[in-house]
Amino acid sequence: MTLESIGLWSSTAGAFAYAVLALVAWPVWRKQRVDSSLVMAPLLTSLQFAVFGNLYDNPPLSLLLPMQLVCTGAWWLAALHLLKRFASIKGSRPLKSGLAAVWLALAGACALIFHYGAGSTEQSVEYVAAVMLVLAVISVMTLEQVYRNVLSAHRRALKLVCLGLFAAFGYELYFAAHALMFRGLDSEMWHARGAAHALAAVLIGAGLLRVQ
Repeated sequence: MTLESIGLWSSTAGAFAYAVLALVAWPVWRKQRVDSSLVMAPLLTSLQFAVFGNLYDNPPLSLLLPMQLVCTGAWWLAALHLLKRFASIKGSRPLKSGLAAVWLALAGACALIFHYGAGSTEQSVEYVAAVMLVLAVISVMTLEQVYRNVLSAHRRALKLVCLGLFAAFGYELYFAAHALMFRGLDSEMWHARGAAHALAAVLIGAGLLRVQ
């Protein structure tokens, strides 16, 4: 089996896993146990992997970064809901405002990168990787705030949700850091990305089924 075919199957696995996760989250949302963002975020992520399943060999940076921004923003909304619904602290408005400001700043940076151009493909990859790295770091920090402040009664259920999200964004962090350091997207890590996310989606889904 070639590396390209592995990448295709990996992206397909990621798309399928997140589609199933959205189906798992749907009845939990209908029972008003979670917010609709926990349905939309998996759907958007599934769409991302479905699109890249056909572009697995050479992902266009002009598509990769905007989709990453949208998907990460959706997961930030989901994390904020978890903080509001299950955390031991009251009010998530400061964190919400901070994440909104950071997301808008990164979206503006993304627009500037592709409007003015970076001068070379290698330099473009550096800028894209830098934005993706910031997204991943902030995602991990946000999840840490969620899990640290979760009420003990919900910690068992949300432990798996947070662990799955940590795994997903941890992979994105390593992937972006590697791309930034070596000035290019690593093909093997790119091809394995869908499979890694599929495993993370299993943990998230198992955690959502425990939410009461």
